[in-house]
Amino acid sequence: MSATATFKKGHIVSIAPEMRWDGKVKTDYKTGETVCNRIWRDRTEEDHAAWSASDDSKGMTSGGDTKLDSPSRWRTPEADEVFKIVRSRVAARQGWGNPISGCAEIVDADGVHWFVKRSHLH
Repeated sequence: MSATATFKKGHIVSIAPEMRWDGKVKTDYKTGETVCNRIWRDRTEEDHAAWSASDDSKGMTSGGDTKLDSPSRWRTPEADEVFKIVRSRVAARQGWGNPISGCAEIVDADGVHWFVKRSHLH
């Protein structure tokens, strides 16, 4: 399916490869494998508890402020990984700002829900 294809709930999709500035597919410089566009999800209470217990949460920033946990978790899927669409049209939170429109909610093989720009599906 192309980037302009219609995606509906229940469709099985994969994430499109990330493109370089010159229009070629981006590859990992160490392994030579294709790099896919990143997907994200909101943090869970377990994520926040793990961050709070880690050394990353201790102390202050260089500006003297207390450290804040990121509201989103990110990952780069494998090139051959497939997902199932849960909601094909959604405005997803990404960080502290306003929701981003043009996204889809997908679920991986482990049952974890993620968000991705619809233009990155194929």
